[in-house]
Amino acid sequence: METAQSVNLHSKYTDPMASMHFPRNLRPSLVLLGLFTLLASCKPNPTAGPAKAKGAHNPLPSIFYKQFKGEVGGDAVTMDLCGFEYRLYGSYAFEKDGILRQVSGSWDSTGILWLGQWGPNGDEVYRFLGTFDSDHEISGTFTVNESGAESPFSMVENTEGIVALEHQLTFKRECPDMEDYLEKPSDERSWTDTACSTVHVRTISAKAGGPSENAINQAISEAQHLLAEPKNGAHRSVMAYFDERQAETYTSIESYAVVFYNSNDILSMQIYSSEYNGYGDGYKAHGFLNFDTRTGKRIRWEDMFKPGSMAQLDAIGQAVYENTPDAPYIAENAGGFRLPQHAAITEAGLMFEFRPYTEVRLPTAPQLLVPYAAIEDILQESGPLAEFRKKLNN
Repeated sequence: METAQSVNLHSKYTDPMASMHFPRNLRPSLVLLGLFTLLASCKPNPTAGPAKAKGAHNPLPSIFYKQFKGEVGGDAVTMDLCGFEYRLYGSYAFEKDGILRQVSGSWDSTGILWLGQWGPNGDEVYRFLGTFDSDHEISGTFTVNESGAESPFSMVENTEGIVALEHQLTFKRECPDMEDYLEKPSDERSWTDTACSTVHVRTISAKAGGPSENAINQAISEAQHLLAEPKNGAHRSVMAYFDERQAETYTSIESYAVVFYNSNDILSMQIYSSEYNGYGDGYKAHGFLNFDTRTGKRIRWEDMFKPGSMAQLDAIGQAVYENTPDAPYIAENAGGFRLPQHAAITEAGLMFEFRPYTEVRLPTAPQLLVPYAAIEDILQESGPLAEFRKKLNN
């Protein structure tokens, strides 16, 4: 069984989801703080902000997924946004460049929202501050923090040309028997004896109807280990694992499914999993899922790249990284620079996300965008990615 420290999602060219299980023997791992790990400690809303949203009440359900389209300072923009218990996280892209930028933040009971975009050093570089004018509209001010430049933004919910999705919650809580705790001698008691264990799973499900819906939902369930009876040698379900672990010791398990890019052709998602047992930083893992939304088929590595092209891909990735201004620090493996073998399909290129092997706690994991033009020679000439790119170029 792998330990937490042996899990390296980009050390080998294998399916990253195969490593996304919960190991029995955990040791404190090196820090991995992806964007969505930040959610556990989101900064509060700024005290200064816009007036209350229309109606002066929260117009939103406690958990939701929405895509918004509109403008920021006259530039067309699309934003995919997930909300859960007043926390917000998602991504946005300007139509002019198609580059996805991740954001996280919160909203309050009056509808005021705050979303921050973070730089490679952990600083907030851009901010959306505004309101949910209704459950279908957002507006406010977009600020470039370094210069203080401000632009108005306004967006409305979009349901056309995308996959209909639903954000769902599964939660379970188990608390220990206090009588067992009180029977222990005082010098043998631990805080974990009375801590309530929790498993917290937020998933995304497709509502497209037909075979594509079933295929997408099956793949997401397998990636998050939600199936009651796993197939094809997959790891046991996260709920079964939780029941086993919490009977032995305090444990806190979280798993997130996050929409990264959503269109009529391609659906790209991130999956985050973590386990904490009260010591160190626990175990964390992440990966991307890409789907051909017409069929629901998952787009795997071999569907995107020609056979035998991985070494060339790493060399291209390193060149892109070295020529990217203000690129985040990415620690090399023992064998040199390697791209993770999981990336999000976007309009601007493939977005890779690395595990941050540093002692610095950052609100976002290091990311690198590799443009399609840079990898043109090693991409498959047919298949869903090839068709998607042809459509973008027309």
